[in-house]
Amino acid sequence: MMTLACEECRKDEACSGWSLAADNTSVLLLTGNLTQEDANCSASAATTDFTRRASWFGIGDLGGLWYSTPTEGECRAGALLGDEGCTWREVFSAYKNASCVGQKVDEVVERFGATCFGRCAQPLNHTSDCYLSCYRDLLDGNAAKNITKIPPKMVVDAWVHALERPPVEGGCPTVVPEPCRGRQCDPLLAWEAENLEIVV
Repeated sequence: MMTLACEECRKDEACSGWSLAADNTSVLLLTGNLTQEDANCSASAATTDFTRRASWFGIGDLGGLWYSTPTEGECRAGALLGDEGCTWREVFSAYKNASCVGQKVDEVVERFGATCFGRCAQPLNHTSDCYLSCYRDLLDGNAAKNITKIPPKMVVDAWVHALERPPVEGGCPTVVPEPCRGRQCDPLLAWEAENLEIVV
């Protein structure tokens, strides 16, 4: 639903963001300056700045682009990209343990920033303010604290290695996802979700 809301907002030049309505079936497209009023709402501000693709909530620009795959753009089996207007097809999929992937990336950041983490009372307590502050400073660099930014390639390489290599080579184990549950698993309900009411 959030992808659909983003797509509708992109179609409207006046749209500056969107908010999910209380009924969870409709979206309100917004215009003008936006301010955060409810930390628990599902909403997003639009952006037209495609020169900076940041990750981790805007901290640490690692490069790359995000592509959405709307169901109506999926190529039918055996079709080539562009056939009947299709824009994407699945070539390969693999599922890896997300905690393991995150741990592999954390280990690289922690090694690079060992001096900063070493100043913390609990150096590897991932929920402490000190740890999180070091992590942020290492992703962006912080001249005031004399902290050098970790090269983005080091972070990306750790992530790719965790996904592509088997555990015996330092990668992460393959996992089998649980069966689909919820409205999105029923083709009729999924169609209804994709055709949700957009309120302007």
